[in-house]
Amino acid sequence: MPRLLMFVEFSDRATPPEGDPPSLTVHGESTRVVPLEGDAPERAAFDSSVTMTGETSFDERGTMTFANDEDRIQFSTEGAGYLGPSPMMASWRAR
Repeated sequence: MPRLLMFVEFSDRATPPEGDPPSLTVHGESTRVVPLEGDAPERAAFDSSVTMTGETSFDERGTMTFANDEDRIQFSTEGAGYLGPSPMMASWRAR
């Protein structure tokens, strides 16, 4: 399997959090795909379920699909995810 490395920027929408602990679903569509290594698809999308485990921590699992909707990967947080500013995002936005 060839290596593929890409930067993907998403526009997403989420349902309002409900329950205890709060849970929500998120759907995202790519607004930009930048190939860094290999042949990147023209578009990507994802659907995920997120459960908040603390004020800034969460567990997430979902599926990301690519250009033809047949290529997909499943993903989940390894341990807890963390909500906070991303230092990488500032450098990518400058490009």
